[in-house]
Amino acid sequence: MNSTNTQDLYNKTDHKINNLSEQHVQGANESRNNLYKTTSQNLSTKVPPKSKSKINLSQHLNGLVPLTIYHKSVRGLRGKANELLSQLDPNFPHILCLSEHHMNHLELQQTFFDNYKLGVSYCRTLCEKGGMSIFVQERYVKSDLKKYCKDKDFEVCAIKIHFNANSASIIATYRASTGNFDLFISKLDTILRKLYTVATEYIICGDINMDYLVGSDRKSRLEALLKTYNLASVVNFPTYTHKHSAMAINNIFIDISKMGNYSICPIMNGL
Repeated sequence: MNSTNTQDLYNKTDHKINNLSEQHVQGANESRNNLYKTTSQNLSTKVPPKSKSKINLSQHLNGLVPLTIYHKSVRGLRGKANELLSQLDPNFPHILCLSEHHMNHLELQQTFFDNYKLGVSYCRTLCEKGGMSIFVQERYVKSDLKKYCKDKDFEVCAIKIHFNANSASIIATYRASTGNFDLFISKLDTILRKLYTVATEYIICGDINMDYLVGSDRKSRLEALLKTYNLASVVNFPTYTHKHSAMAINNIFIDISKMGNYSICPIMNGL
C-alpha cells in the first residue's frame, strides 16, 4: 500500500464535523490545540478497520450519538483505503466525503472501505484526476446532480439522510484552482435551489481552492450566495500548507441556527 511521507512539498488537513445535539460545544479553538486527536465527543464505536461487522447507523441517526462527517482531499485514492480507515480508528464517521479521488467509475466501484459503501460519486469525463465521492455506512437517498457537473469548474455529488427526526442534504463539491469561479457560483446556486425544501438542512463539504482565512472578492460573493440559504463557514483553521504559507481552501458550510451544537476539528495525516 502506497502512502505519502512527511517530506511531501505540501500537506492538506482533513477535518471532521459532529452534530452534538445536546452535548456541549467543542469549539475550533480547542480543537486546534488537539491536532493529533479527535475530541472526546466524537463517536466511540470501536470497530477494527478490517472487521466485517456492521455499525448500527439507524441508532446513530436517531440521536443516540452525534452525526459525524469526515471531509478530505485525498489527492488520489488508489491504495489508500485501508490506511485512511486505520487513521480514523476508533472514531469512524458516519459519512466520508472524499474529493480528488483521481479514479474512473469502475475503479471507484471496486474501492472498498470496510463498513462503508459508495453512496454517490462524480468522475471526470474529459480531464484527468479530480472527482468527488461520498461513502456512507447505511441508509441514504442519492441525489442525481451529474448533469450540473463540469470538469474542474464544478464537480459535485450529494445524498440525503435522516437523523434526529430531521433531513439533511450532504453536498460534496470540488473546484480546481484553475476552475471557472463564475460558473462554480452559478451552478452551486442552481443545485441548492434544486435540493431545497423547508424541512431539509444543508451540509456542504467544499474543496473550493479559495483561501477563507483572508478577505477577497470571491469570498464575498460566495458568502453572499450562501447567506441567502442561511449557510455559514465553520472552518477557521488552515487546511492546506505549502512551504511557509497556510490556507483554508477546504471548508464546511452549515446552517448554524438549525444544526444546534456542533464541533469541528482538524486531523493531521500524510495521506
